[in-house]
Amino acid sequence: NFVRCLLPEPGVGLRVGGDFTSVGTMGVWGVALWTGSTWVSNSGLRPVNALARFDDGSGGGQRLYAGGAFAISNSGCAGLARLGVAAWQPVGTLDGIQGIGPFLETAMLGVTGVSQACDGLYFVSGVGIAGDTRALGIARYDGERWHAMGFGVDTSAGPRCITTFDSGAGLEIYVGGSLLGGGGPPSSRIVRWNGTQWLSAGTALN
Repeated sequence: NFVRCLLPEPGVGLRVGGDFTSVGTMGVWGVALWTGSTWVSNSGLRPVNALARFDDGSGGGQRLYAGGAFAISNSGCAGLARLGVAAWQPVGTLDGIQGIGPFLETAMLGVTGVSQACDGLYFVSGVGIAGDTRALGIARYDGERWHAMGFGVDTSAGPRCITTFDSGAGLEIYVGGSLLGGGGPPSSRIVRWNGTQWLSAGTALN
C-alpha cells in the first residue's frame, strides 16, 4: 500500500490519495483528509493517482476530483470521480474515462478564471475515450462536457505532471513525463498546448 498524491486545501487540510485501505484502525479506501490533528475518511476509490480541485460552474464552488485506475460498480465512476455531499459521483456523460490501465500514471489540473477556452479540469493518462469524446492521452472537462485537445499526447510510457505556465505568449498547458510526443512534436519528455496545437518546449530532455 502506498500514497501517490497530496493536495493541500487551505482552511480544510491535506488531502491524501493512493492505494491504501486503512488509517490506523479506521478503514479508508484510497482517499483521506488530514486536518492537522485527525484523519477523516473520504474513501470509496482505489487506487487514486491524482487529486485536483475545480469549479465546474454549477454554483458549488471548487470541488474535489480524484483520478486513477478505479471503477465503482453501478455508479458510472470510472477513472475519474467528483466528491459530492455524501459520496463520489461520476463526471460527464457515459462511463467517465475509458482506456486507463492499472499501471498507468495519472495527472490532473484544474484551471479556473482564465478564459472560456482554457478553463477546465485537465486529465492526462491512458485516456482513449472521455465521456462520449475520443481523446488520446489527455482531455479537458469544462463542467458540462469533454473536449479533445488536438491529436492528444502519446502517454503510453507514462505522464507524470501537468501545470500552466506563461512564457510571454499567454498561458499554456505543459505536460511532462516519459512522453513519446504530443500531436506531432518530437519526443521531448515535455510538451505544451497553446489552445490550438501541441508544441515542443525548446530542446528535448533526455
